[in-house]
Amino acid sequence: MKKEDDRQRAASFIHEDSAVHTACDVIYVCEQCGYLHNDLYLKIRSDTDQFELCHVCPRCAEPLTSEPLEELYPEATVLACPECRKEKLEIEAYMDWD
Repeated sequence: MKKEDDRQRAASFIHEDSAVHTACDVIYVCEQCGYLHNDLYLKIRSDTDQFELCHVCPRCAEPLTSEPLEELYPEATVLACPECRKEKLEIEAYMDWD
């Protein structure tokens, strides 16, 4: 995580037995400029609290939607190119087994 505040907030859940988390690399699509941003998706919930890592678009500084592309459009297999908005980009899911 890039911001120290986010690190500390996530670490605050370490001693909570009820805490569960979801973490993975995902693609976010900026609703303002169409930029495709690959970053960490992190959501932590406990009985008493919750935390979600937020991102902003590196191109236009617009806050990115809290849900990654796979959650918003599970059936999507094609996206418009963020540069020209004419060409199409195919989406192919994969798992990193490292």
